[in-house]
Amino acid sequence: MSTSFRVKRLTGLTLTLAILLNCFASSIYPVSITFSSAMNHASSRDEGAAAVPFAQPTHNRWNNNYASLLSSFDPTPTPTPTPTNDNFTDAAEIDGDTGSTTVDNTYATVETGELDHADCAAGFSVWYRWQPTTSGNVTFDTIGSMSNLGNQADTVLGVYTGGSLGALTEVASNDDVPSDVYSVVSFNATANTVYYIALDVYDELAYPGALVLNWQPGLPSPTPTPDANNKIVFGSYHGVTMQVFTINEDGGAQTRLTDKTFDSHKPVWSPDGTKIAFISFRDGQSEIYVMDADGSNQTRVTESYGSFTPSWSPDGAKLAFTSYDSEYNSEVFVSDADGTDLTNLSQDTTGNSFLPSWSPDGTKVMFVSSREGDPHIYVIDGDGTNLTRLTTASDDAPVWSPDGTMIAFVRWGYAGSEIYVMDADGSNQTNVSNTGSVLPYPPYNFEPNWSPDGTKIAYSRYSDDLWTIHVADADGSNPAQLTATYNSYEPRWSPDGTQIGFLTCRAVDQDIYLMDADGSNQVNLTSTSSYNGSFSWQPLAAPAP
Repeated sequence: MSTSFRVKRLTGLTLTLAILLNCFASSIYPVSITFSSAMNHASSRDEGAAAVPFAQPTHNRWNNNYASLLSSFDPTPTPTPTPTNDNFTDAAEIDGDTGSTTVDNTYATVETGELDHADCAAGFSVWYRWQPTTSGNVTFDTIGSMSNLGNQADTVLGVYTGGSLGALTEVASNDDVPSDVYSVVSFNATANTVYYIALDVYDELAYPGALVLNWQPGLPSPTPTPDANNKIVFGSYHGVTMQVFTINEDGGAQTRLTDKTFDSHKPVWSPDGTKIAFISFRDGQSEIYVMDADGSNQTRVTESYGSFTPSWSPDGAKLAFTSYDSEYNSEVFVSDADGTDLTNLSQDTTGNSFLPSWSPDGTKVMFVSSREGDPHIYVIDGDGTNLTRLTTASDDAPVWSPDGTMIAFVRWGYAGSEIYVMDADGSNQTNVSNTGSVLPYPPYNFEPNWSPDGTKIAYSRYSDDLWTIHVADADGSNPAQLTATYNSYEPRWSPDGTQIGFLTCRAVDQDIYLMDADGSNQVNLTSTSSYNGSFSWQPLAAPAP
Protein backbone atom coordinates (compact mmCIF):
# COMPACT_ATOMS: atom_id res chain seq x y z
CA MET A 1 0.00 0.00 0.00
CA SER A 2 1.39 3.43 -0.92
CA THR A 3 0.30 6.56 0.95
CA SER A 4 1.24 10.12 0.01
CA PHE A 5 0.55 13.23 2.04
CA ARG A 6 1.52 16.87 1.56
CA VAL A 7 2.79 19.33 4.16
CA LYS A 8 4.16 22.88 3.83
CA ARG A 9 6.92 24.78 5.55
CA LEU A 10 6.20 28.31 6.72
CA THR A 11 8.34 29.50 3.82
CA GLY A 12 5.94 27.88 1.40
CA LEU A 13 8.29 25.13 0.25
CA THR A 14 6.25 22.06 -0.50
CA LEU A 15 7.53 18.65 0.45
CA THR A 16 5.78 15.47 -0.63
CA LEU A 17 6.45 12.34 1.30
CA ALA A 18 5.68 8.98 -0.30
CA ILE A 19 5.64 6.28 2.31
CA LEU A 20 5.48 2.63 1.42
CA LEU A 21 3.55 0.80 4.07
CA ASN A 22 3.63 -2.94 4.15
CA CYS A 23 4.43 -4.36 7.56
CA PHE A 24 4.22 -7.92 6.43
CA ALA A 25 6.44 -7.50 3.42
CA SER A 26 8.98 -5.45 5.35
CA SER A 27 9.74 -8.46 7.49
CA ILE A 28 10.56 -10.37 4.34
CA TYR A 29 12.13 -7.68 2.18
CA PRO A 30 13.82 -5.31 4.65
CA VAL A 31 13.45 -1.62 3.81
CA SER A 32 15.66 1.08 5.25
CA ILE A 33 14.52 4.72 5.10
CA THR A 34 17.21 7.38 5.51
CA PHE A 35 16.57 10.85 6.90
CA SER A 36 19.00 13.79 7.03
CA SER A 37 19.27 17.34 8.43
CA ALA A 38 16.11 18.42 10.24
CA MET A 39 14.05 21.46 9.29
CA ASN A 40 13.22 23.63 12.26
CA HIS A 41 9.84 25.18 12.97
CA ALA A 42 7.91 23.07 10.51
CA SER A 43 4.20 23.69 10.69
CA SER A 44 1.37 21.25 10.51
CA ARG A 45 -0.93 23.93 9.13
CA ASP A 46 -0.47 26.30 6.21
CA GLU A 47 -2.72 27.76 3.58
CA GLY A 48 -3.70 25.17 1.02
CA ALA A 49 -2.06 22.28 2.87
CA ALA A 50 -3.71 19.39 4.62
CA ALA A 51 -3.49 19.48 8.40
CA VAL A 52 -1.05 16.84 9.63
CA PRO A 53 -0.80 16.85 13.44
CA PHE A 54 2.58 16.33 15.09
CA ALA A 55 3.16 15.70 18.78
CA GLN A 56 5.71 17.90 20.48
CA PRO A 57 8.68 15.70 21.44
CA THR A 58 10.73 16.17 24.55
CA HIS A 59 14.03 14.74 23.29
CA ASN A 60 16.67 17.49 23.34
CA ARG A 61 17.74 16.61 19.83
CA TRP A 62 14.66 18.49 18.66
CA ASN A 63 15.16 21.46 21.00
CA ASN A 64 11.54 21.16 22.12
CA ASN A 65 10.23 22.54 18.83
CA TYR A 66 7.33 20.99 17.09
CA ALA A 67 8.26 17.74 15.43
CA SER A 68 10.47 18.68 12.53
CA LEU A 69 10.07 17.50 9.05
CA LEU A 70 13.20 16.43 7.30
CA SER A 71 14.82 18.15 4.37
CA SER A 72 15.57 14.88 2.69
CA PHE A 73 13.44 11.77 2.47
CA ASP A 74 14.63 8.73 0.58
CA PRO A 75 12.02 5.95 0.39
CA THR A 76 14.31 3.80 -1.72
CA PRO A 77 15.28 0.53 -0.03
CA THR A 78 18.84 0.40 1.15
CA PRO A 79 20.72 -1.07 -1.80
CA THR A 80 21.15 -4.76 -1.18
CA PRO A 81 23.18 -6.63 -3.77
CA THR A 82 21.74 -9.70 -5.35
CA PRO A 83 23.56 -12.92 -4.44
CA THR A 84 26.85 -13.31 -6.28
CA ASN A 85 25.53 -16.54 -7.77
CA ASP A 86 22.21 -15.04 -8.89
CA ASN A 87 22.88 -15.69 -12.60
CA PHE A 88 23.75 -18.92 -14.35
CA THR A 89 27.06 -17.53 -15.64
CA ASP A 90 28.03 -16.59 -12.07
CA ALA A 91 27.30 -20.01 -10.57
CA ALA A 92 29.18 -20.49 -7.31
CA GLU A 93 31.81 -23.22 -7.38
CA ILE A 94 31.31 -26.06 -4.89
CA ASP A 95 33.56 -29.09 -4.67
CA GLY A 96 34.19 -32.28 -2.79
CA ASP A 97 32.09 -35.36 -2.20
CA THR A 98 30.49 -33.86 0.89
CA GLY A 99 29.67 -30.28 1.79
CA SER A 100 27.13 -27.65 2.74
CA THR A 101 26.63 -24.01 1.83
CA THR A 102 24.07 -21.33 2.71
CA VAL A 103 22.87 -18.37 0.65
CA ASP A 104 20.37 -15.57 1.27
CA ASN A 105 18.15 -15.51 -1.82
CA THR A 106 15.90 -12.64 -0.65
CA TYR A 107 17.01 -10.43 -3.56
CA ALA A 108 17.72 -13.14 -6.09
CA THR A 109 16.12 -12.80 -9.51
CA VAL A 110 15.04 -14.87 -12.51
CA GLU A 111 16.82 -14.72 -15.85
CA THR A 112 15.06 -14.51 -19.18
CA GLY A 113 14.70 -18.01 -20.56
CA GLU A 114 15.32 -19.70 -17.22
CA LEU A 115 13.66 -23.08 -16.76
CA ASP A 116 10.93 -23.72 -14.19
CA HIS A 117 12.84 -25.96 -11.80
CA ALA A 118 10.87 -29.07 -10.77
CA ASP A 119 7.97 -27.61 -12.79
CA CYS A 120 7.68 -24.74 -10.30
CA ALA A 121 7.71 -21.12 -11.45
CA ALA A 122 11.19 -19.75 -10.83
CA GLY A 123 11.27 -16.65 -8.66
CA PHE A 124 14.40 -16.31 -6.50
CA SER A 125 16.89 -18.74 -8.02
CA VAL A 126 20.61 -19.06 -7.33
CA TRP A 127 23.11 -21.29 -9.14
CA TYR A 128 25.97 -23.62 -8.19
CA ARG A 129 28.57 -25.40 -10.32
CA TRP A 130 29.88 -28.82 -9.21
CA GLN A 131 32.41 -31.05 -10.99
CA PRO A 132 33.01 -34.37 -9.20
CA THR A 133 36.37 -36.10 -9.45
CA THR A 134 34.88 -39.58 -9.05
CA SER A 135 31.77 -41.31 -10.36
CA GLY A 136 28.93 -42.62 -8.18
CA ASN A 137 25.60 -41.83 -6.60
CA VAL A 138 25.27 -38.41 -4.97
CA THR A 139 22.45 -36.73 -3.06
CA PHE A 140 21.72 -33.00 -2.82
CA ASP A 141 19.15 -31.68 -0.33
CA THR A 142 17.94 -28.41 1.19
CA ILE A 143 17.47 -29.57 4.78
CA GLY A 144 17.90 -26.65 7.18
CA SER A 145 16.62 -23.94 4.82
CA MET A 146 14.63 -21.24 6.62
CA SER A 147 12.39 -18.54 5.16
CA ASN A 148 12.40 -14.92 6.28
CA LEU A 149 9.22 -15.71 8.25
CA GLY A 150 11.21 -18.05 10.49
CA ASN A 151 9.68 -21.31 9.26
CA GLN A 152 10.99 -23.98 6.91
CA ALA A 153 11.57 -22.62 3.45
CA ASP A 154 9.57 -24.35 0.74
CA THR A 155 12.39 -25.12 -1.68
CA VAL A 156 12.90 -26.61 -5.14
CA LEU A 157 16.04 -28.13 -6.68
CA GLY A 158 17.12 -28.71 -10.25
CA VAL A 159 20.34 -30.36 -11.52
CA TYR A 160 21.43 -29.84 -15.11
CA THR A 161 24.23 -30.33 -17.62
CA GLY A 162 24.98 -27.97 -20.47
CA GLY A 163 27.11 -24.96 -21.27
CA SER A 164 24.53 -22.15 -21.31
CA LEU A 165 21.19 -21.21 -19.78
CA GLY A 166 19.38 -21.94 -23.02
CA ALA A 167 20.99 -25.31 -23.60
CA LEU A 168 20.48 -27.13 -20.31
CA THR A 169 19.48 -30.77 -19.94
CA GLU A 170 17.78 -31.78 -16.72
CA VAL A 171 19.47 -34.55 -14.74
CA ALA A 172 17.21 -34.53 -11.68
CA SER A 173 14.73 -32.20 -9.96
CA ASN A 174 12.51 -32.19 -6.90
CA ASP A 175 9.98 -29.91 -5.25
CA ASP A 176 9.15 -31.73 -1.98
CA VAL A 177 9.99 -34.98 -0.32
CA PRO A 178 6.84 -36.87 0.76
CA SER A 179 7.16 -35.85 4.39
CA ASP A 180 8.01 -32.17 4.22
CA VAL A 181 8.72 -29.09 2.08
CA TYR A 182 12.47 -29.48 1.69
CA SER A 183 13.89 -30.92 -1.53
CA VAL A 184 16.11 -33.94 -2.27
CA VAL A 185 17.61 -35.12 -5.56
CA SER A 186 19.83 -38.15 -6.15
CA PHE A 187 21.57 -39.19 -9.35
CA ASN A 188 24.54 -41.16 -10.66
CA ALA A 189 27.26 -38.55 -11.18
CA THR A 190 30.00 -39.00 -13.79
CA ALA A 191 33.55 -37.96 -12.95
CA ASN A 192 34.72 -34.64 -14.45
CA THR A 193 31.24 -33.76 -15.75
CA VAL A 194 30.11 -30.24 -14.89
CA TYR A 195 26.72 -30.13 -13.15
CA TYR A 196 24.74 -26.94 -12.54
CA ILE A 197 22.44 -26.90 -9.50
CA ALA A 198 19.58 -24.39 -9.33
CA LEU A 199 18.19 -23.65 -5.86
CA ASP A 200 14.93 -21.74 -5.52
CA VAL A 201 11.70 -21.47 -3.53
CA TYR A 202 8.38 -22.96 -4.62
CA ASP A 203 6.96 -19.93 -6.49
CA GLU A 204 6.72 -16.16 -6.36
CA LEU A 205 4.44 -16.41 -3.31
CA ALA A 206 6.83 -18.58 -1.32
CA TYR A 207 9.09 -16.70 1.02
CA PRO A 208 12.83 -16.58 0.36
CA GLY A 209 15.45 -16.58 3.09
CA ALA A 210 18.55 -18.52 4.13
CA LEU A 211 18.60 -21.49 1.77
CA VAL A 212 20.90 -24.42 2.53
CA LEU A 213 22.39 -26.78 -0.04
CA ASN A 214 23.88 -30.02 1.29
CA TRP A 215 25.54 -32.77 -0.73
CA GLN A 216 26.96 -36.18 0.08
CA PRO A 217 27.68 -39.45 -1.67
CA GLY A 218 25.09 -42.22 -1.78
CA LEU A 219 21.31 -42.35 -1.83
CA PRO A 220 19.02 -40.63 0.71
CA SER A 221 17.83 -42.53 3.74
CA PRO A 222 14.60 -44.39 3.01
CA THR A 223 11.39 -42.83 4.26
CA PRO A 224 10.33 -44.53 7.51
CA THR A 225 7.45 -46.94 7.11
CA PRO A 226 4.37 -45.48 8.79
CA ASP A 227 2.78 -47.46 11.58
CA ALA A 228 -0.41 -49.21 10.54
CA ASN A 229 -2.55 -47.58 13.22
CA ASN A 230 -2.69 -44.98 15.97
CA LYS A 231 -1.24 -42.21 13.84
CA ILE A 232 -2.21 -38.56 14.13
CA VAL A 233 -3.50 -36.59 11.14
CA PHE A 234 -3.27 -32.81 11.28
CA GLY A 235 -3.17 -29.60 9.30
CA SER A 236 0.14 -27.78 9.06
CA TYR A 237 1.13 -24.51 7.42
CA HIS A 238 4.19 -25.25 5.26
CA GLY A 239 5.37 -22.71 2.72
CA VAL A 240 2.33 -20.73 1.59
CA THR A 241 -0.58 -23.12 2.27
CA MET A 242 -2.07 -25.33 4.96
CA GLN A 243 -1.64 -29.01 4.12
CA VAL A 244 -2.67 -32.33 5.68
CA PHE A 245 0.02 -34.53 7.24
CA THR A 246 0.17 -37.73 9.24
CA ILE A 247 2.72 -38.48 11.93
CA ASN A 248 3.48 -41.30 14.35
CA GLU A 249 3.00 -40.85 18.09
CA ASP A 250 6.77 -40.67 18.51
CA GLY A 251 7.05 -37.85 15.96
CA GLY A 252 8.43 -40.10 13.23
CA ALA A 253 7.28 -40.82 9.69
CA GLN A 254 5.73 -37.40 9.12
CA THR A 255 4.12 -37.57 5.68
CA ARG A 256 2.36 -34.91 3.61
CA LEU A 257 -0.87 -36.20 2.06
CA THR A 258 -2.31 -33.23 0.14
CA ASP A 259 -1.14 -31.02 -2.69
CA LYS A 260 0.38 -27.79 -1.39
CA THR A 261 -1.13 -25.69 -4.19
CA PHE A 262 -4.31 -25.10 -2.16
CA ASP A 263 -5.21 -25.00 1.53
CA SER A 264 -6.37 -28.29 3.04
CA HIS A 265 -7.06 -28.79 6.75
CA LYS A 266 -9.42 -30.04 9.51
CA PRO A 267 -8.81 -33.76 8.82
CA VAL A 268 -10.90 -36.46 10.53
CA TRP A 269 -10.20 -40.21 10.54
CA SER A 270 -12.89 -42.69 9.53
CA PRO A 271 -13.91 -45.08 12.35
CA ASP A 272 -11.82 -47.94 10.91
CA GLY A 273 -8.78 -45.70 10.33
CA THR A 274 -8.57 -46.40 6.59
CA LYS A 275 -9.83 -43.05 5.27
CA ILE A 276 -9.59 -39.35 6.09
CA ALA A 277 -12.22 -36.66 5.50
CA PHE A 278 -10.85 -33.13 5.22
CA ILE A 279 -11.64 -29.63 3.99
CA SER A 280 -9.94 -28.18 0.93
CA PHE A 281 -10.19 -24.97 -1.09
CA ARG A 282 -8.82 -26.50 -4.30
CA ASP A 283 -12.07 -25.89 -6.19
CA GLY A 284 -12.61 -22.29 -5.12
CA GLN A 285 -14.39 -22.63 -1.79
CA SER A 286 -14.40 -24.78 1.31
CA GLU A 287 -15.50 -28.28 0.29
CA ILE A 288 -15.22 -31.72 1.91
CA TYR A 289 -12.98 -34.38 0.39
CA VAL A 290 -12.17 -37.97 1.32
CA MET A 291 -8.88 -39.80 0.76
CA ASP A 292 -7.25 -43.07 1.73
CA ALA A 293 -4.98 -43.09 4.79
CA ASP A 294 -1.89 -42.78 2.56
CA GLY A 295 -3.26 -39.75 0.70
CA SER A 296 -4.34 -41.61 -2.43
CA ASN A 297 -7.77 -41.53 -4.11
CA GLN A 298 -8.68 -37.98 -3.10
CA THR A 299 -12.36 -37.51 -3.94
CA ARG A 300 -14.60 -34.46 -3.65
CA VAL A 301 -17.72 -35.19 -1.59
CA THR A 302 -19.61 -31.87 -1.53
CA GLU A 303 -20.58 -29.32 -4.16
CA SER A 304 -21.92 -26.31 -2.31
CA TYR A 305 -21.31 -22.70 -1.35
CA GLY A 306 -18.99 -23.98 1.36
CA SER A 307 -18.98 -27.13 3.49
CA PHE A 308 -17.22 -28.03 6.74
CA THR A 309 -17.29 -30.08 10.01
CA PRO A 310 -17.49 -33.60 8.51
CA SER A 311 -18.57 -36.40 10.88
CA TRP A 312 -18.31 -40.09 9.97
CA SER A 313 -21.10 -42.55 10.66
CA PRO A 314 -19.88 -45.43 12.88
CA ASP A 315 -19.78 -47.83 9.93
CA GLY A 316 -17.84 -45.34 7.78
CA ALA A 317 -20.46 -45.47 5.04
CA LYS A 318 -21.86 -41.94 5.46
CA LEU A 319 -20.83 -38.42 6.33
CA ALA A 320 -22.81 -35.74 8.14
CA PHE A 321 -21.62 -32.19 7.53
CA THR A 322 -22.55 -28.50 7.45
CA SER A 323 -23.09 -26.71 4.12
CA TYR A 324 -24.01 -23.16 3.16
CA ASP A 325 -26.89 -22.47 0.80
CA SER A 326 -26.93 -19.70 -1.81
CA GLU A 327 -27.78 -17.13 0.88
CA TYR A 328 -25.05 -18.47 3.20
CA ASN A 329 -27.41 -19.98 5.70
CA SER A 330 -25.98 -23.22 7.09
CA GLU A 331 -27.78 -26.56 7.03
CA VAL A 332 -26.89 -30.08 8.16
CA PHE A 333 -26.66 -32.68 5.40
CA VAL A 334 -25.98 -36.41 5.21
CA SER A 335 -24.55 -38.24 2.21
CA ASP A 336 -22.77 -41.44 1.37
CA ALA A 337 -19.01 -41.17 1.83
CA ASP A 338 -18.60 -40.65 -1.93
CA GLY A 339 -21.06 -37.72 -1.95
CA THR A 340 -24.06 -39.56 -3.38
CA ASP A 341 -27.51 -39.90 -1.76
CA LEU A 342 -27.48 -36.35 -0.37
CA THR A 343 -30.17 -35.47 2.21
CA ASN A 344 -30.87 -32.18 4.00
CA LEU A 345 -31.46 -33.30 7.58
CA SER A 346 -31.98 -30.00 9.37
CA GLN A 347 -34.48 -28.35 6.98
CA ASP A 348 -33.82 -25.11 8.86
CA THR A 349 -35.72 -22.24 7.21
CA THR A 350 -35.51 -19.73 10.08
CA GLY A 351 -31.97 -20.03 11.47
CA ASN A 352 -28.68 -21.86 11.03
CA SER A 353 -27.83 -25.48 11.79
CA PHE A 354 -24.28 -26.75 12.24
CA LEU A 355 -21.84 -29.06 14.07
CA PRO A 356 -23.41 -32.45 13.28
CA SER A 357 -22.17 -35.69 14.86
CA TRP A 358 -23.40 -39.26 14.59
CA SER A 359 -24.52 -41.20 17.64
CA PRO A 360 -22.25 -44.18 18.41
CA ASP A 361 -24.99 -46.62 17.34
CA GLY A 362 -25.42 -44.80 13.99
CA THR A 363 -29.15 -44.16 14.37
CA LYS A 364 -29.17 -40.42 15.14
CA VAL A 365 -27.40 -37.20 14.23
CA MET A 366 -26.93 -34.48 16.85
CA PHE A 367 -26.44 -30.85 15.84
CA VAL A 368 -26.81 -27.23 16.98
CA SER A 369 -29.51 -24.97 15.54
CA SER A 370 -30.68 -21.40 16.06
CA ARG A 371 -34.10 -22.05 14.48
CA GLU A 372 -35.80 -20.96 17.70
CA GLY A 373 -33.56 -18.02 18.50
CA ASP A 374 -30.65 -18.96 20.72
CA PRO A 375 -28.52 -21.96 19.71
CA HIS A 376 -29.93 -25.20 21.11
CA ILE A 377 -28.94 -28.85 20.77
CA TYR A 378 -31.14 -31.16 18.68
CA VAL A 379 -31.11 -34.80 17.63
CA ILE A 380 -32.74 -36.30 14.57
CA ASP A 381 -32.95 -39.80 13.13
CA GLY A 382 -30.53 -40.54 10.33
CA ASP A 383 -33.35 -40.51 7.80
CA GLY A 384 -34.44 -36.98 8.79
CA THR A 385 -37.40 -37.92 11.01
CA ASN A 386 -38.11 -37.37 14.72
CA LEU A 387 -36.44 -33.99 15.26
CA THR A 388 -36.09 -33.43 19.03
CA ARG A 389 -34.75 -30.45 20.94
CA LEU A 390 -32.65 -31.45 23.96
CA THR A 391 -31.75 -28.09 25.52
CA THR A 392 -33.44 -24.74 26.10
CA ALA A 393 -30.49 -22.54 27.04
CA SER A 394 -27.71 -21.17 24.77
CA ASP A 395 -25.78 -24.37 24.16
CA ASP A 396 -23.04 -25.37 21.75
CA ALA A 397 -20.34 -27.92 20.84
CA PRO A 398 -22.13 -31.17 21.83
CA VAL A 399 -20.14 -34.43 21.95
CA TRP A 400 -21.51 -37.96 22.42
CA SER A 401 -20.04 -40.16 25.13
CA PRO A 402 -18.36 -43.29 23.72
CA ASP A 403 -21.34 -45.49 24.63
CA GLY A 404 -23.90 -42.94 23.43
CA THR A 405 -25.72 -42.67 26.77
CA MET A 406 -24.55 -39.12 27.61
CA ILE A 407 -23.70 -35.84 25.87
CA ALA A 408 -21.15 -33.24 26.92
CA PHE A 409 -21.64 -29.66 25.68
CA VAL A 410 -20.85 -25.98 26.28
CA ARG A 411 -23.48 -23.78 27.94
CA TRP A 412 -23.22 -20.04 27.53
CA GLY A 413 -24.35 -17.91 30.45
CA TYR A 414 -24.65 -14.25 31.31
CA ALA A 415 -20.97 -14.33 32.17
CA GLY A 416 -18.68 -17.00 30.77
CA SER A 417 -19.40 -20.55 29.68
CA GLU A 418 -19.42 -23.94 31.41
CA ILE A 419 -19.04 -27.60 30.43
CA TYR A 420 -22.25 -29.55 31.03
CA VAL A 421 -23.25 -33.19 30.60
CA MET A 422 -26.73 -34.62 30.15
CA ASP A 423 -28.36 -37.94 29.37
CA ALA A 424 -28.87 -38.69 25.69
CA ASP A 425 -32.55 -37.68 25.99
CA GLY A 426 -31.66 -34.25 27.42
CA SER A 427 -32.41 -35.05 31.07
CA ASN A 428 -30.14 -34.68 34.12
CA GLN A 429 -28.17 -31.65 32.89
CA THR A 430 -25.16 -31.21 35.20
CA ASN A 431 -22.42 -28.57 35.39
CA VAL A 432 -19.02 -30.29 35.15
CA SER A 433 -16.57 -27.36 35.06
CA ASN A 434 -18.22 -25.39 37.88
CA THR A 435 -16.13 -22.23 37.53
CA GLY A 436 -18.95 -19.82 38.33
CA SER A 437 -19.48 -16.24 37.12
CA VAL A 438 -16.42 -14.34 38.25
CA LEU A 439 -16.89 -10.73 37.16
CA PRO A 440 -15.66 -8.66 35.41
CA TYR A 441 -13.59 -11.35 33.65
CA PRO A 442 -15.43 -14.65 33.91
CA PRO A 443 -13.75 -17.88 32.78
CA TYR A 444 -14.82 -19.55 29.56
CA ASN A 445 -14.80 -23.33 29.20
CA PHE A 446 -14.75 -24.93 25.74
CA GLU A 447 -14.02 -28.05 23.68
CA PRO A 448 -15.20 -30.99 25.82
CA ASN A 449 -13.65 -34.33 24.83
CA TRP A 450 -14.57 -37.71 26.37
CA SER A 451 -12.00 -40.24 27.50
CA PRO A 452 -12.36 -43.55 25.59
CA ASP A 453 -13.88 -45.28 28.63
CA GLY A 454 -16.39 -42.46 29.16
CA THR A 455 -15.37 -41.75 32.75
CA LYS A 456 -13.61 -38.39 32.24
CA ILE A 457 -13.90 -35.21 30.19
CA ALA A 458 -10.98 -33.06 29.09
CA TYR A 459 -11.70 -29.45 28.14
CA SER A 460 -10.00 -26.08 27.65
CA ARG A 461 -10.51 -22.95 29.77
CA TYR A 462 -9.79 -19.32 29.05
CA SER A 463 -9.22 -17.29 32.20
CA ASP A 464 -6.87 -14.45 33.19
CA ASP A 465 -5.58 -14.12 29.61
CA LEU A 466 -4.45 -17.76 29.49
CA TRP A 467 -5.79 -20.91 27.81
CA THR A 468 -5.32 -24.06 29.89
CA ILE A 469 -6.28 -27.75 29.69
CA HIS A 470 -8.42 -29.30 32.43
CA VAL A 471 -9.91 -32.71 33.15
CA ALA A 472 -12.68 -33.88 35.46
CA ASP A 473 -14.75 -36.97 36.09
CA ALA A 474 -17.96 -37.09 34.05
CA ASP A 475 -19.96 -36.04 37.13
CA GLY A 476 -17.71 -33.00 37.75
CA SER A 477 -15.71 -34.51 40.61
CA ASN A 478 -11.92 -34.62 40.81
CA PRO A 479 -11.20 -31.57 38.61
CA ALA A 480 -7.55 -31.02 37.69
CA GLN A 481 -5.62 -28.45 35.69
CA LEU A 482 -3.07 -30.13 33.42
CA THR A 483 -1.26 -27.21 31.76
CA ALA A 484 -0.01 -23.80 32.87
CA THR A 485 2.13 -20.86 31.72
CA TYR A 486 1.55 -21.36 27.98
CA ASN A 487 -1.68 -21.10 26.00
CA SER A 488 -2.97 -24.65 25.49
CA TYR A 489 -6.29 -25.74 23.99
CA GLU A 490 -8.20 -28.30 21.87
CA PRO A 491 -7.54 -31.42 24.00
CA ARG A 492 -7.98 -34.83 22.36
CA TRP A 493 -7.72 -38.18 24.16
CA SER A 494 -5.62 -40.91 22.58
CA PRO A 495 -7.65 -43.99 21.56
CA ASP A 496 -6.17 -46.03 24.42
CA GLY A 497 -6.85 -43.30 26.99
CA THR A 498 -3.26 -43.01 28.21
CA GLN A 499 -2.44 -39.64 26.59
CA ILE A 500 -4.01 -36.32 25.71
CA GLY A 501 -2.95 -34.37 22.64
CA PHE A 502 -3.44 -30.61 22.49
CA LEU A 503 -2.45 -27.46 20.62
CA THR A 504 -0.12 -24.98 22.27
CA CYS A 505 1.93 -21.87 21.50
CA ARG A 506 5.23 -22.20 23.36
CA ALA A 507 7.53 -20.58 20.82
CA VAL A 508 6.88 -18.73 17.57
CA ASP A 509 4.67 -21.44 16.10
CA GLN A 510 1.64 -23.43 17.20
CA ASP A 511 2.50 -27.09 17.81
CA ILE A 512 0.79 -30.33 18.75
CA TYR A 513 1.93 -31.62 22.13
CA LEU A 514 1.26 -34.94 23.82
CA MET A 515 1.08 -35.52 27.57
CA ASP A 516 0.14 -38.35 29.89
CA ALA A 517 -3.45 -38.35 31.08
CA ASP A 518 -2.36 -36.77 34.38
CA GLY A 519 -0.57 -33.87 32.63
CA SER A 520 2.97 -35.19 33.02
CA ASN A 521 5.56 -35.80 30.30
CA GLN A 522 4.52 -33.01 27.95
CA VAL A 523 6.32 -33.53 24.62
CA ASN A 524 6.31 -31.53 21.38
CA LEU A 525 5.16 -33.79 18.55
CA THR A 526 5.47 -31.33 15.64
CA SER A 527 8.61 -29.27 16.27
CA THR A 528 9.06 -28.35 12.59
CA SER A 529 9.01 -24.53 12.66
CA SER A 530 5.50 -24.44 11.20
CA TYR A 531 1.99 -23.51 12.30
CA ASN A 532 0.16 -26.73 13.13
CA GLY A 533 -3.62 -26.88 13.43
CA SER A 534 -6.52 -29.18 14.23
CA PHE A 535 -5.71 -32.87 14.51
CA SER A 536 -7.37 -36.27 14.84
CA TRP A 537 -6.17 -39.57 16.34
CA GLN A 538 -6.39 -42.66 14.20
CA PRO A 539 -8.61 -45.29 15.86
CA LEU A 540 -6.90 -48.39 17.16
CA ALA A 541 -6.89 -51.45 14.96
CA ALA A 542 -9.76 -53.80 15.64
CA PRO A 543 -8.70 -57.01 17.41
CA ALA A 544 -8.13 -60.00 15.17
CA PRO A 545 -11.08 -62.45 15.13
